[in-house]
Amino acid sequence: MTEIMINSEKCTGCGACVDVCNVTQVYKMRDKKAVVASARRCWQCGQCVAVCPVDAITHSAFPLEKCPPVGEYSAAEILRTNSILQNRRSVRVFKNKSVERSVIEDLIKVSRGAPSAKNRQTVDWIAIDNQEKITQMRIKTVAVLGDIARDLRIKAQGPGLDEKLQRQHLLYAKSLEFLERKQDRGEDAVFYRAPVVLLAHVPLGEFGVEDAVYAGYSLMLAAHMQGLGTCQIGYFSIALAQNRDLQQDVGVPEGREIGLAMILGYQKYRYRREIPRRTPEVVWLN
Repeated sequence: MTEIMINSEKCTGCGACVDVCNVTQVYKMRDKKAVVASARRCWQCGQCVAVCPVDAITHSAFPLEKCPPVGEYSAAEILRTNSILQNRRSVRVFKNKSVERSVIEDLIKVSRGAPSAKNRQTVDWIAIDNQEKITQMRIKTVAVLGDIARDLRIKAQGPGLDEKLQRQHLLYAKSLEFLERKQDRGEDAVFYRAPVVLLAHVPLGEFGVEDAVYAGYSLMLAAHMQGLGTCQIGYFSIALAQNRDLQQDVGVPEGREIGLAMILGYQKYRYRREIPRRTPEVVWLN
């Protein structure tokens, strides 16, 4: 059970805890001081403890000794962060070097800071660094996608099908068949011989996949800063969604689904320059 207390002598009545807790309304103002209205409503996001300017809140889930203070970001840090965001790239070429499991576990811990719907923090991970296992997953993935390609070609020949949709079916089928040809040549066009495959899994239901993507991208940025490359693998996610045997092979827990699949390893090449990106269109509604 969540226990929350406010030291009324410390509280300045700024109302910050009330404002940041406006969804669950754990706090309210009384006589120009913040008081706890209902601790049972708390979903343990920690916003109140993080925002209080005088450390007046004692929260059973967030003791202050485990919540280090955060300072202002300098102009140099802001520029550096912007640069990191710009020069992270999807990596498909890796050194023939394993990644220490402790490094992967530390990256996963970093990903905990990603936002999640209702602060549920339900993203968990499956990590695979056994190369024989990864090869088996790749072979089965290509087989599943090959079946999808053949189904698409059959659908494309169906009577009365819209020409645009027919073209889309055929283009998608060709892209999946390309994976088969690459595999026949001894190439890995699914996992790119990466030393690690990471799968973020979430409960079935609303917002789970979004939570996995947020966590995955946080992990990608942290990995990039350590000289590790990552790439999201959509083909594997598609195959997993279509094949129950493949889900069992990777150990997807009952009642959960894979929200994101990625590969990870030490980059073989260092990217030396930032590349311009398209400037998004912004429309302001008045």
